[in-house]
Amino acid sequence: MSSKKPAAFGSNVVYPNVSRVDHGSTHAYVVRLQRQGKESNKSFSDATYGGRRKAKLAAIAWRDQMARLLPAPIPLGVRNGASLKPPGYSYIDRRSLLNQHGGRQDFIVAFLRIENRRHLTTKWSVDKWGPIVARRKCMEWLTRKKAELAARLAQPRRLGAKGATPGLSKASGDKRRTSRPPREFRA
Repeated sequence: MSSKKPAAFGSNVVYPNVSRVDHGSTHAYVVRLQRQGKESNKSFSDATYGGRRKAKLAAIAWRDQMARLLPAPIPLGVRNGASLKPPGYSYIDRRSLLNQHGGRQDFIVAFLRIENRRHLTTKWSVDKWGPIVARRKCMEWLTRKKAELAARLAQPRRLGAKGATPGLSKASGDKRRTSRPPREFRA
């Protein structure tokens, strides 16, 4: 049985948008909120609020109140109401990567955006397949994955499937560390 005492109020807890200032004779919590170009800042001095704990509680209460009054935050990767890279965005590019022996190896790389901050990639070795065949294989992979993505986006979203991407597998064609082709393309 452990005789460990519980942590003091908020000793190691991080409170978003609330920071502590202890500099010289200044001892206070500062709250900074910025939403869609509108800013709200307020300082909560230990002396004014009757101690460090009461100042922290007042700062957190004020932050929560202002968060309800200010407009909602803009999600990451979204500007002017539109995503920077919508689902289905794709490209094919030639990349030169270092191999495990310190040499360079050329690949044709395909990229497909699934949803905000999530994507699939595959790569095909130019040395093994040649630039034309490697590019063609990337285009075939993109066509297949775009069809899977379109079918997935057409399905109603299931509740409780947080982060799940039904219909988009990481099976054949999705390579991360090797230039070996999927079984369907091997001779």
